[in-house]
Amino acid sequence: MPEIVLTPSHADAFPSNVFADMRQAVLQPSHQSAASLPTPFTGRERQLVLIVDDEAAMRDILNMHLQGSFDVITARNGQEGMEMALAHLPDLILSDIRMPVKTGFELCRDLRATLATQDIPIVMLTATDDRAMKLDCLRAGATDFLSKPCTAAELVLRVRNLTKMHRQQQELSTQKQRLELALSELQKKDELLVRQERLAALGRMSAGLIHEINNPLNYALQGLHLLKSQVPTLPKDSAAEFSEVLQDINDGVHRVTRIVADLRGFASGSKSRERQPTLLHGLVDSVIKYLCHSGMQGYKSEVEIPPALFILADRNQMIQVLTNLIKNAMDAMEAKTYAEDDGPRLSIRASLENGRVNLTLRDNGIGMTPEVREHIFEPFFTTKEVGEGMGLGLSICHSILLEHGAVVDVRSVEGEFTEFSVEFLADDESPDIQPADDSPTQ
Repeated sequence: MPEIVLTPSHADAFPSNVFADMRQAVLQPSHQSAASLPTPFTGRERQLVLIVDDEAAMRDILNMHLQGSFDVITARNGQEGMEMALAHLPDLILSDIRMPVKTGFELCRDLRATLATQDIPIVMLTATDDRAMKLDCLRAGATDFLSKPCTAAELVLRVRNLTKMHRQQQELSTQKQRLELALSELQKKDELLVRQERLAALGRMSAGLIHEINNPLNYALQGLHLLKSQVPTLPKDSAAEFSEVLQDINDGVHRVTRIVADLRGFASGSKSRERQPTLLHGLVDSVIKYLCHSGMQGYKSEVEIPPALFILADRNQMIQVLTNLIKNAMDAMEAKTYAEDDGPRLSIRASLENGRVNLTLRDNGIGMTPEVREHIFEPFFTTKEVGEGMGLGLSICHSILLEHGAVVDVRSVEGEFTEFSVEFLADDESPDIQPADDSPTQ
């Protein structure tokens, strides 16, 4: 079959019945070439070309020469072209420039402004050598030009090369996404390995702490027992106060013993302790009472907790969690310089909603950056100076809360505030249960 040169005059050179025969021919399935492998992106066996031209004759001629190697769809103007591009996502768009409703320039601009079509190659067809128009189309995102007249061989080669490049770009993009996903997975596994190594080191350190700390703790307990035996010999007006101080010291020593034991259990993955209905207000009161001896008197605290609000928890572990959270809030407020009409404030509130107890602790301290907030629960992560903290407190607290089925959320704005929100499982029978004792566990 002789080559047909594409020129604007072809519409007048052929009688209408010839183009009718052409249209009938292009509607029949083509068997001129073997199907290529399906693309991994659309599932199509052959690449799809969208022809946008307002002249039916030109659409038919382009279709006739491309259908042997490509699947072809057509549109009569830029508006139809845009709709079909969004519906079919072709591998290449072949568009005339001068068209009614929407020009080729406007179509090109809209395609590039749409995420789904912004990477599709666009070849503009023009019968003029208007350089300004070509520059405008290039600025709008045109990939290439075909000047009328052009041979069918040139048309097919241009389209084949551009669709091949487009498919290679898609493959590269897919490979990039796969590599990024693989890298992300490797980073997660690396972080997991680092965490496991840290926990292993934590276990070894905890074993040493247990051995080294237990002996001086036993001496302290023996001394406390001796001091308690002297209480009856004291005057009555000072005996009660002396007994209370001894009791606070005794509570602190026992708490150190349990915290070290919890540290070892956290690292070794020991089973959770039995949880019992625990009065939340009593827990907070115990922690504030303990921290008052550690310098909390200068901080304004607002506690709003219903008096009969119970949670299912291990009491000693919850005291450990609240002590860490409140102590961190105190440190954050101590590090901030306040205006004359402002000062450190700590707000502790709790409520019962949908069977869960919502506890929030909010301070107006120095706050945290998003980067710090992202890592605060990681073992050994700390923003404190060397010797002031090991970065284990919040990590252990987070582990304890997860074991209790609690949900933890942190909000913070640098220089303004930090708010910890914790959702506990509530005890449905809490109104009928009496707390054993509001003082710390012995």
